Amino acid sequence: MKHLIGVMAKIRTVDSNGRMVLATGHATPEEHLLLAREGRAQGLNVLLTHPGDIPQLQETAKLGAFAELTASAIYKTAAGRKMAAGVIRKIGAEHLIVSTDCGQTSNVYPTDCLVLAARALRAEGVTQRELDLMYKVNPAKLLGLAPPEDVVMAPTPVLR
Repeated sequence: MKHLIGVMAKIRTVDSNGRMVLATGHATPEEHLLLAREGRAQGLNVLLTHPGDIPQLQETAKLGAFAELTASAIYKTAAGRKMAAGVIRKIGAEHLIVSTDCGQTSNVYPTDCLVLAARALRAEGVTQRELDLMYKVNPAKLLGLAPPEDVVMAPTPVLR
């Protein structure tokens, strides 16, 4: 695995203008951590592909990896909403990205999926600032792009 990640790092420097993301795929919790460690050590941006609420999330966040929450899992059930809100509280929205995972014909359109997930997260107490991070700012960072200009990042309130 280290060899393959090393090859990706070389490709990143030669062919991609430095914009390459290592997505972990459907991996075990241990594999997510291993891939995040090695990918970040090679200078790659890392995305944990819908890992769920695994114990390794805090460590991967400290490494600078992003974890994915899927809108389809968030909007469909109360358990999905609560799990996602719990992950946001656990590692912080600055380490998360919301994707749709709604490309199947049995789901709503991807754009509607994102809206429904945002509504569900708001109902769980997720702030607009946190939504902006997960929907706009972090995806731009992951891809090496400037953050959207329409996002004004207020400081995170201190909870007491």
